[in-house]
This record gives sequence, C-alpha cells and structure tokens, in this order.
Amino acid sequence: LDWKPKLVVKTYSFKIKVEGLEYVSSIGGSVEGMAGCYCLGRCCGIMNDAPIYFEAQGRSGEVTGSFTAFGLPEGAMSRAGLAIKFTLAFVKVDKTVQKIEIDITKVITDSESGGGSSGDDGGDVVEPPTEIELPLDDKVEVEKPTTNPDGGGGFDGDIGDWGDGGEVVLPVE
Repeated sequence: LDWKPKLVVKTYSFKIKVEGLEYVSSIGGSVEGMAGCYCLGRCCGIMNDAPIYFEAQGRSGEVTGSFTAFGLPEGAMSRAGLAIKFTLAFVKVDKTVQKIEIDITKVITDSESGGGSSGDDGGDVVEPPTEIELPLDDKVEVEKPTTNPDGGGGFDGDIGDWGDGGEVVLPVE
C-alpha cells in the first residue's frame, strides 16, 4: 500500500468594508454550500446539511474573519444550481440582529479553479492552496439602533394604590 497523505482542509479568510460598526456588539456568520465532510474513498468533499459557522471581528470600518471547509462539494464546478451563501449577523448594542447575505459562489469557484496540474499529463503535481483569501467587494451598512441601549425600556416598578400600607397578618401553620 503506497499511501501519501495530503492536506484537504482549506482556510478561507475574508475582509469586508462595513459602515456603522459603532452600533455592533458582536459579529457571527455562516457559510452554506461548502463541503462539510470529506470522503477518503472518493478523495472529495461532500456537502453537509448544516452550515459552517464562524466568528468575525470588526475594527476600523472592516470586518475580518475566517472559516475552514473541505472546499467545494463533489461535482460543484459543473453543477449549475450550486449557490454558496455567506451570511453575517451583526448583534447591535440594543440586542437586535441585522443579517446580510452575499452570494459568494463565483468568488469561491474562481479561487478553487486556480489549482494546479493533477499530474495525469506527466507534469509536476501542484497542490492547491490551503489558505485562500476571498476578495469580497461588497460594502455593508449597519443601521442605527432604534432603541436606547442605556434605558428607556423595561417595566415600571411603581406599586401605587396598594392601600395605606398597614400590617397584614399571614397565618402560618
């Protein structure tokens, strides 16, 4: 048995411009349509029903982050109906959530097709990159919160009209 392991997990990093980060307390996201598991017998990634979740950081008008996957699922390059959906969820300071969705199918397929020779034609085998930077040109705007995070909400704790405040005896047995 002549066996040589290869790296199949890929790390995709991204950077996207965002206006209104001062209204955001945390950022999370997910990617749907990527291979979530890998089949060793067929040497390919297989689509998973669950999205791939990740956390992101926001600084200086940019959101950055990364996620790992097994690349595109088997036959994805030839599948016309393939859609890879990138979702960012901004949790604002008033605890509301604003989501944005971006179709990154073209960005992912372009980065995946930039691999190398498979070695079948006698050329050198060039391993595809395991760290891929996604060029996301979209610009996102986080809307200003509608409620005041420092008060103005909740309930009124006033207990007026409860009588004169006399003593009440509670029977205890």
